Amino acid sequence: MATMGTLSHVGSSGYTVGTRVKIQGYCYHLVTENIASGWKTVALVVRGWMSSPGHRANILSPQVTEYGVGRAGDYWVMIYADPRPGDCSLF
Repeated sequence: MATMGTLSHVGSSGYTVGTRVKIQGYCYHLVTENIASGWKTVALVVRGWMSSPGHRANILSPQVTEYGVGRAGDYWVMIYADPRPGDCSLF
């Protein structure tokens, strides 16, 4: 996103977060993500996400057992998941 200057849940490959994590070998029961751009600090990003009902629901979901965070410049991504062993087929 930072390279392309866009903000989207669909990557430049056309894949959503579910497919992107499976390509990396992560099998899951649940996966979702929060994205943001333009916020300069972690505190501002989290405040923004917590002010949005959908983003807040991702953060507070009791089903989430693992998460990952990434940042490139002022682009932020947080992936929330519950892993599932077994089938990790892409299609």
